Amino acid sequence: HADAPAVGVACTATIATDRLKRGEHRCWIGVASITGVTTYGLRLEKNARDRGGEEAVVSRLALHALAVGCGLDGFAQGPAALALRASERVETGSVPA
Repeated sequence: HADAPAVGVACTATIATDRLKRGEHRCWIGVASITGVTTYGLRLEKNARDRGGEEAVVSRLALHALAVGCGLDGFAQGPAALALRASERVETGSVPA
């Protein structure tokens, strides 16, 4: 539809694997639209979830970021919908266009 918002989404993550990981488990997501760029960063509690569990959290955050970028509400429950652990926080930032 011609009036639909155009957005771009990028995601990079380093999450659980079957090999030993020395660094943090984390992800960064960026959403660009006509109004600017919003970023979402999340450091996951290491060894708290398996690969599938971490993929699910990162995927939910990416879907939330995309929804907000399209002008929708995202998750009504906010971070609770991500099933974050007590030590985990989503960090957001934005740069206007």
